[in-house]
Amino acid sequence: MPPLPQPLPSDRLSRKEVLEQVEKLPDHELIFALLHATQSRTVVVNAERQILLANEAFGWAARAAGNPHYEGMRVGEALGCVHREAARGGCGTSPHCLDCGLAQATAAGLAGQVTKKLCLMERDIDSRVECEESMVSVRPLEESGPGKLVCSLADISDAQRRKVIETALAQEMRESAENLRKLAEAAVAVHTEEGDSWRSARAVADAAILLSRRLEAQNVLLAAEKGELGVQFREVDSAGLVRATARKLESEPVASRRRILCAGEPGMKLSTDPALLRRALEPLLTNALEATPDGGTVKVSVQPLTKGVRIEIWNEGVMPDSVQRQVFKRSFTTKQKGTGLGAYSAKLYVERYLSGRVGFRSSNGEGTTFWVDLTGE
Repeated sequence: MPPLPQPLPSDRLSRKEVLEQVEKLPDHELIFALLHATQSRTVVVNAERQILLANEAFGWAARAAGNPHYEGMRVGEALGCVHREAARGGCGTSPHCLDCGLAQATAAGLAGQVTKKLCLMERDIDSRVECEESMVSVRPLEESGPGKLVCSLADISDAQRRKVIETALAQEMRESAENLRKLAEAAVAVHTEEGDSWRSARAVADAAILLSRRLEAQNVLLAAEKGELGVQFREVDSAGLVRATARKLESEPVASRRRILCAGEPGMKLSTDPALLRRALEPLLTNALEATPDGGTVKVSVQPLTKGVRIEIWNEGVMPDSVQRQVFKRSFTTKQKGTGLGAYSAKLYVERYLSGRVGFRSSNGEGTTFWVDLTGE
């Protein structure tokens, strides 16, 4: 977030003037009722950024900071921001406020904008400092005249804390898996014969590689759910990509004693993100292999559409109606140790990021076919 070019004005109204503004608010009681309908800390402020109305959630937070009478105060003052007295003008007027998401959002609101900013506030609560992260949403309250704003602070401290911990843990796990792989590869290299020691080192190296892939897949899924996943489209041979994805899975344990047959003429070009499309196809292929008995075959075909291609993945099993109704739901699984993310992630990647559609059909006598339609747009 770029800092404010300068602190906000320090001008204030007297408490009497603030109360007069409150009385002049149109639909005063309706606004007050609407404020109480939200669980986030929400206030109405004037052009001087002083609180006119607040809901009970804000009142609890203000009282926790020792401010039971917060009308006329500014938001940071009422919540006990440690920088509230850093300048004589109070909240919003010190150099610390230049980088404050609350001050930035309020300035944008006073300029007539609807905006959201992340606010990292250190609060003075009972003589101890508590760090708190909030997503600040500000919207002009146009019906109440110029300069009136609705300001809502949604506490996201738990989510931010979890995000920091998850990011750090994922990085450490990736580095540990890579170090383990390097050590195992080194152990493989020193053995000239493929004896027990060589096989043990090879198994460790393969396990480390698999762990790295799964960690990366998890990170991609998390980014996709948050809408933060970047895609890079380029032209690919769709049948070739499907065959390569199938060949990769053939070396996995799930494919032992099962076959994957691919059909599709080369030359069917498609503009897509090949890495993400492979991530979408892999769980669908894996599910098909798991539903196929030993000695059975999974059939994959690529067919041209009027615009784009259709990829179909068939297995001979049939899904019960209860499974069909829930197959794309996150966390739904029929496996004792499954995650329920396979079909869900495929649909997420294709429909949100690859401009496609995912569906299936399953019935007695026909088996189960998952299809992926891609337009290449």
